[in-house]
Amino acid sequence: GLVCGFHGWAYDLTGELVHVSDEDQFFDFEPREHGLTAVVTDVWEGFIFINLDPQPKESLRQFLGGVAERLSGYPFGQLAPRDAYRAEVKVNWKVALDAFQEAWHARFVHKRSGGEAYASKDNPFIHVLEFGLFGPHRMMSVPGNPQFTPTPIQVVAHQFGTSYIKREVSMDQLPSGMNPTRNPIWAFDSYYLFPNFSIFVFDGMFFTYHFWPLAVDRTGWETKTYYPAAANAGQHFSQEYAKCALRDTWLEDLSTLENIQSTLSSGAKTHFILQDQEILVRHSYKVVADYVGS
Repeated sequence: GLVCGFHGWAYDLTGELVHVSDEDQFFDFEPREHGLTAVVTDVWEGFIFINLDPQPKESLRQFLGGVAERLSGYPFGQLAPRDAYRAEVKVNWKVALDAFQEAWHARFVHKRSGGEAYASKDNPFIHVLEFGLFGPHRMMSVPGNPQFTPTPIQVVAHQFGTSYIKREVSMDQLPSGMNPTRNPIWAFDSYYLFPNFSIFVFDGMFFTYHFWPLAVDRTGWETKTYYPAAANAGQHFSQEYAKCALRDTWLEDLSTLENIQSTLSSGAKTHFILQDQEILVRHSYKVVADYVGS
């Protein structure tokens, strides 16, 4: 097979240049020296990682470090992609990432959606169970509200499947790295892989985020959800309900981002004050600063 390129040049599937249009007009030209540029790739738990460094200084497993250890044993391969959303948001990619690296916003931003599933009388600001820092990566383990009362439609949906607000969790079936504190009110763990990829893992489903920088004040945001393949009408209904519930939650999250960017761009505020529940946000900026040398 051939892949056509610029001006009718053609490459084979190994990336070698095999045809050059009007080749005799090139001076001292050797096609074999001008094949496609190789990109280093590797696979972990079914996820394909790309490294633009032609000679990586570390393997993918070394790069992931503690993240790979914590998530070892999670049934990624048994869950199939179910839904996907994409949006272009007028916000810097780091500011977009900030919105998902702490839990206490859920009480306010998600008050009318899923917030009550996490904020409780004993833990009204959703203080997390554990934070973890793994080189350039990070995670948090988020509790649920043990007093949460699902609506009748949620009861039906949860009867046939799992979702991001389902409270019944089988601790003995979780991989040892999940719910690291083994707390009975655990809800999910979220992992943030440098620079722009996040995985939110629950008991029975997970979803991912990508934050693609498009400009200093524009970000391409993508999310995908993964569930077991639905085997009957009840499971299809459960997953369709979860799809709509998550969609509404994400709309609430995204609704705040452009206002934050507008405030930053105005220069009216020169900095934000971060509290201890936002340690992952602080770590995120520290890692970026280290990488760019500032």
